[in-house]
Amino acid sequence: MELSYPGISALSNSSANKNNLKNSYTNKQEAKFLSKKKILLFVNTKYFYHSTAENWKDWSQESKAEIKSKKKVVDTRNAISKIELAEKDMGLAERDLRIRKASAMVCKFKLVNRKLHKRPICKTTVPMHVDLVEKRIALWERNLKLSKSKAEVEELELENEIVLRSFTG
Repeated sequence: MELSYPGISALSNSSANKNNLKNSYTNKQEAKFLSKKKILLFVNTKYFYHSTAENWKDWSQESKAEIKSKKKVVDTRNAISKIELAEKDMGLAERDLRIRKASAMVCKFKLVNRKLHKRPICKTTVPMHVDLVEKRIALWERNLKLSKSKAEVEELELENEIVLRSFTG
């Protein structure tokens, strides 16, 4: 039984010759496949080099423009975050002023209350003034406590934001 391969004639029926013929046939197939692959690779690389030679300036300009736009975005984000932090600092300063004002008012009304208690009680007007002053003292003390607690909470929130921003960059 003779083996017939395209382009190759079988010389004998021996197994060694058959194996040689099969190997040569598969080697030729691989050679054709590899040559086709090399041609495709060559064509692809030639196209790639051709396209890069034409467009390298465009690509570099596009990448420069992208970098500039990204820098602008980062700069605006940084500016916005700085503005937000400054606004929060201003808010904290305003709260500190309110706390100082409330504590000053408490001190003032306590002083007025002491003066009213030192005066001799005459008629009914003095006790009314004393009650009014005591009510105002209580009101300003509550305002002072609320302002202090709000300020502490907001200060902690601000510190947390600063820490988070330092971690995220």
